[in-house]
Amino acid sequence: MTTDFGVEAVLERLGCPLHYWLLGSHDDLPFVVFMHGAGIDHRVWAPQVAAFSVGYRVLTMDLRGHGLSRPAGDFAFARLVDDSFALLDAVGAERVILIGLSMGGNVAQEMVFRKSG
Repeated sequence: MTTDFGVEAVLERLGCPLHYWLLGSHDDLPFVVFMHGAGIDHRVWAPQVAAFSVGYRVLTMDLRGHGLSRPAGDFAFARLVDDSFALLDAVGAERVILIGLSMGGNVAQEMVFRKSG
């Protein structure tokens, strides 16, 4: 289904349907990945998605246990990070710009830490 956030898709992962949205068709540019904070979902990024989709491929998601990505299954911070890596693999995102709010910022920082270690 296509929404204001792009084409909606689901990645089934370890007891949780991870809902995500892709917008933009700029295959030669990196993905901009928006990760929301605790207790909210992808919709918090509505103004940014519209602006960034002009020049980037935009990925928004509902992290495990949030929004449409329920039930959470085994919920743990490490699982959020692992889910995010799995989602990037599923969409073929090699170059990414991670933008996170609160909990989403922590997930993004851990992803960078793991890749640089």
